[in-house]
Amino acid sequence: MKCRTASSHQIKILATSGRGPNAKFPLYNLRADPGEATNPFTEEPGKAKELLAVLKADIARGRSR
Repeated sequence: MKCRTASSHQIKILATSGRGPNAKFPLYNLRADPGEATNPFTEEPGKAKELLAVLKADIARGRSR
């Protein structure tokens, strides 16, 4: 599965092939959850929206990781 990421300090969002926003764009707080076990996408909608915009812009420019 191809996965693309965007991050802002300790928060990371991924673009995956999952279904629905929680599965397709999981969000992780790397400082609080370094094992990426908990997806706080719905608890942090502002951060999710911000990083999703960065990720989409990076993908459009061919610059995502």
